[in-house]
Amino acid sequence: MIQQDPAGGRPTQSAAVAGRPPTVGISRRRWAVLAMLFAAMAVNYLDRQALSVLAPVLREEFSMSNTDYSNVLNSFLFAFTVFYVIGGRLVDLLGSHRGLVLSVAVWGAAESLHALAGSVRGLALFRFLLGAGEATQPPASSKCVAEWFPPKERGLATSVFLLGAPIGAMITPPLIVWLYRSFGWQYTFLAAGLVGLLWVFPWSRVAGPRAPECPPSGAGPTPVKFTFRRLLALRATWGVLALRFFVDPVWYFYVFWMPEFLVRDKAFSLEMVGLLGWIPFLAAAIGTFGGGSLASWLQQRGWPLDRSHKRVMWLSALLMTVSCFVPFLRTPWQVLAAMSVAIIGMQMFGANNHTLPTHLFPAAAVGTIAGLAGASSGVGSMVFTRFIGVSVDATRSYAPAFLIAGLFYPSMALLSLKLVGKIRRVI
Repeated sequence: MIQQDPAGGRPTQSAAVAGRPPTVGISRRRWAVLAMLFAAMAVNYLDRQALSVLAPVLREEFSMSNTDYSNVLNSFLFAFTVFYVIGGRLVDLLGSHRGLVLSVAVWGAAESLHALAGSVRGLALFRFLLGAGEATQPPASSKCVAEWFPPKERGLATSVFLLGAPIGAMITPPLIVWLYRSFGWQYTFLAAGLVGLLWVFPWSRVAGPRAPECPPSGAGPTPVKFTFRRLLALRATWGVLALRFFVDPVWYFYVFWMPEFLVRDKAFSLEMVGLLGWIPFLAAAIGTFGGGSLASWLQQRGWPLDRSHKRVMWLSALLMTVSCFVPFLRTPWQVLAAMSVAIIGMQMFGANNHTLPTHLFPAAAVGTIAGLAGASSGVGSMVFTRFIGVSVDATRSYAPAFLIAGLFYPSMALLSLKLVGKIRRVI
């Protein structure tokens, strides 16, 4: 019989270690936790992408060139890079529940502070604070999945919480354009920040301070047993870092630059961005859910873990090459369709990418690995973002950026997959 924690009504650590099945209460509760992780990711992208949608307005407000705009974006990415490592380590020390509370509270406040921006430097400062807050959320969510879900369900669970990113990005254009037209850009940022702050209260009720694998109340957080040196000595760690370095910059390219591209290069109005700009992110939602779900489906039908993930990632890389055609298409439906296909591939790859740490490393190390991977993602994204700003100012064309996104990055991602080696527990 499973021993119960009198305070929380969940099995004690000893029961979990003994390998006994979780109670029905935990089985139901983990899906509520997953729903909150999905919501956190959606709010994350609502707050992150608000600037992108308002970029045409703010660039005129503050007289920003493409290079200036890339510098503002990189202030976010720099903080995201640094604090991803710090946040991942903090999550392993404090636990995923407290890590998420801290993360969302900080980024919600930072988003609201955008309303006070009076210059490019002020805007860059608040973007830095936003990046510092948002960086802890992905590793904390990955750790939650490793704690609450068995290995065969982690691909699906990871896809579900990552689905919040494209859903958040999808609802952002129409919502932000409506808020801007109704209240102005300052109140738009204020409202977006408050949504994040409100998320903290239901999360605290649903998740509680302890996950199933955490020690009983009063025993303190799970000790960190895996040092950076030990993890960085593993080939699989470098493979995970390389994958994020070469996949995530393409996603940030679409998130941060798509509204600007549509307005400046394809003559969309801001209203058209609000009306149609959600379509590629609907495709992203399909790719995110489909990527992890397809790998889990193949595993349920007897495919090995390694083969199922890698076949999906090869297919995904092929779809990403459609990015090459985007700048040469003329009509809005052609542009949006081509971007949608490329984004489906990118998100299918990304969903499997985010699942890898949960298969390669134990739960106690997942937060740290996810933090290192996020930092690698941030460095790669800063390099590409800077290149985009400078190249567009120099050439007056987005073609070089789309060609690199469609050829160079998918090729390097597949080479990085070789570095990972066979997908199995390595430590």
